[in-house]
Amino acid sequence: MREEVNQGKSERGELLADLGRGMTELVASVASMRDDFVQARQDMAGKMKTEQKAFITGLEHSVSDLKQSVAEMRKEMITELAGAKQAWFGPGHAEPRRAEEKARPRSEARRKKSPEHSSRSN
Repeated sequence: MREEVNQGKSERGELLADLGRGMTELVASVASMRDDFVQARQDMAGKMKTEQKAFITGLEHSVSDLKQSVAEMRKEMITELAGAKQAWFGPGHAEPRRAEEKARPRSEARRKKSPEHSSRSN
């Protein structure tokens, strides 16, 4: 019976040693996996930052081009409207407002031109 007890102790010691080695291997494996996750996260963050900068740069160029197109369309529209006004009302009406009229708000310019304003002040 003593031999059986000694054999049981010996097997128990081997089992504990195997468990210790397995635990050490598992800890190393988990640490390696965590390091891989950290590296993958850093790689993804770097890639995302690069792609984000490229997207923003492209968006800024698109907005700039759009602003330029709109400005050109506005100029064309102003020219077309001036031409239409000239065609309808004659050459004197197509001229832009005088500088002093531009400085005043339109509501003041209308009040000064309207006959109601002149009758009130009298």
